[in-house]
Amino acid sequence: MRVFAICLGVFFSLLAKAQLAPEYFERDEKTLRVVFYNVENIFDPEDDPNKRDEEFTPEGDRYWNKYKFYEKLNRSAKAIMATGGWTPPEVVGICEIENRFVLEQLIYSTPLKNFDYAISHFESKYRRGIDVGLIYNKSLFQLVQESKIPVVFPWDTGYHTRDILWTTLKNGEDTLHFFVNHWPSRWSGQLETEPARIHTAKTLKAITDSMFSVNPKVKIIIMGDLNDGPHNKSMKEVLTGAYNNQVYLRNLMDDENLDWMGSHRYGVEWDYLDQMVLSRGILNPSKGWGYKNKSATACALGFLLEEDKKNLGLKPKRTFIGLSYHGGFSDHLPVKVDLIPHKASY
Repeated sequence: MRVFAICLGVFFSLLAKAQLAPEYFERDEKTLRVVFYNVENIFDPEDDPNKRDEEFTPEGDRYWNKYKFYEKLNRSAKAIMATGGWTPPEVVGICEIENRFVLEQLIYSTPLKNFDYAISHFESKYRRGIDVGLIYNKSLFQLVQESKIPVVFPWDTGYHTRDILWTTLKNGEDTLHFFVNHWPSRWSGQLETEPARIHTAKTLKAITDSMFSVNPKVKIIIMGDLNDGPHNKSMKEVLTGAYNNQVYLRNLMDDENLDWMGSHRYGVEWDYLDQMVLSRGILNPSKGWGYKNKSATACALGFLLEEDKKNLGLKPKRTFIGLSYHGGFSDHLPVKVDLIPHKASY
């Protein structure tokens, strides 16, 4: 029994070390890449009296200053660029940024400044002061509309979580709807906080169902740190549940054959807390952009990972371990999906 346990441990350790090579992310010029990345707490160093951001100030617990801020931005830019292969991804959803200024600095003060990104963002009322946002290549896309979807909990209308960002972009004759999410955390326990994520899923599903009622072929990409895995009720039963007895949304991370084990590691367990959900209009398009089969995965690039000395294998290389500055990237891996012209789509 002891020998079996040792062999099993070695197996999982070797499996976790099989990170995806940079060549895995190479693509041709006909591929449009969409990425989501939880960048893990990018705050500007200034104290905002309306937010609980004190720990990310020079006098705060993390001794957060301009040097660390811009180093974090450059590391995030490096990660984003690497997920694109030869060129940075065309659309990137982002969460855990404090404000629009952070996004502006990300695309104007790092090497991303060379790739013509524009910003979609709204300030949320979340007490910690972190938002979601979207950056996109404005030479390829025209902004049609952007709006935020507040999530209001009927049992506590005074509590605010992150708003859902809804950004509609047009490429030629094709219109794509992007929903960027960061659902309520599991900080107080997975079961205790599950109702909040289920309610958030219902809020988003009400929007998408209304869109399907008008146009069953509408093209929707839902992305985000959902703080639930593909197997949890919020995803399996609520968001990707049937509408009018038909399934219109498919969770690409609900697949045992993905090339990596997850986007986040807690203890010894990897899971896909960061997910990509596509509508039937992209999975089976009649024209325009369509899903490239088997292109969804976490971006498990070697420099984003480090050895997990406690639990063996690899884990995301994060910025802080506790309150100690570690100088990494994020506690999450980016996730990506590719879109290709209809004739070659799924």
